[in-house]
Amino acid sequence: MVKKILVTGASGMLGRALVSRLLSEGYSVVAGVYLGTASVFDNICSTFLSIKEFDINSCEWDLLLDGVTDVIHLAAMVHVHKRSEQDWDKFYQTNVVASEELCRALLTNNVKRFVFISTVGIYGDYPVTDENGELKINPVNMYSKSKLLAEEAVKRILDEKVPWLILRPVMIYGPGDRGNMGRMINAIKANKFLIPGSGKNKKNAIFVEDLVEIIYKLLECNDYSNQGFIVSNQNVLTVDEMCAGICQKLGKKNKVPHVPEVMLKWAGRVADLFPWVPFSSDTIKKLTVDSDFSAFSTIQSLLGIEKETSFTEALEKIGINS
Repeated sequence: MVKKILVTGASGMLGRALVSRLLSEGYSVVAGVYLGTASVFDNICSTFLSIKEFDINSCEWDLLLDGVTDVIHLAAMVHVHKRSEQDWDKFYQTNVVASEELCRALLTNNVKRFVFISTVGIYGDYPVTDENGELKINPVNMYSKSKLLAEEAVKRILDEKVPWLILRPVMIYGPGDRGNMGRMINAIKANKFLIPGSGKNKKNAIFVEDLVEIIYKLLECNDYSNQGFIVSNQNVLTVDEMCAGICQKLGKKNKVPHVPEVMLKWAGRVADLFPWVPFSSDTIKKLTVDSDFSAFSTIQSLLGIEKETSFTEALEKIGINS
């Protein structure tokens, strides 16, 4: 029997890559996409692909789950243009309430497994351990706080009734990236990027194909259920090294300039007052802390994955050039 996989949020960067991989491996895929985004799959012609547009906040999950064996829940609110407390309602509705409703629907639709994509951000901007060596929970923004609540809902509702897995990836980047790495690359292209402080702090970033490989391997085995995993790249670079790699691919001879950390922190605080500014104090903070979670990412070794995409290879696949 061919597995039928529902991928929510399939029109995003990770969703597109995952759907393509699953189809290439012979799976039947239901691509749950946001309203008006079905065209992202216009170049894929497959009888094994069914595209379903839906509004995550008013979805009839039973219709999407018809015949589905496994669900990979990617759909989430990640970024907002405004930065106000009113945004919390949007994060809560999209990331928590919708996840709760999906989980309840799983209980009556004979789904065999649920994979929930969360974030390493539930631990804060950098790893802090307790006296037992366990990572402390410390979400610092609306997105990570909402994801933590969604994790708790998954565990509470599914319990032992439907096997579940929670993946907590570090920053994901790849083709079509609109997140922090994409903004960083575009800023360097435009000579508008500044490195805060020394640039020697390490930053985790996993290439989208590497995360897809992990999800695929998990679908192929039944050894792991009802547990969460941090997912990080193992070859961790500093901000300086990332910038140098991007500059090299762009053919830029000049290095990215450094500025005192305190200056950018003040700029971030000012930017927080203006929603249209493309950075914030949160963005600046993420660039200045040493956020290396690689030591806590054991899933690759458990699945027997030895190779990961180097930063140089990833930039080539993204199409970064001069």
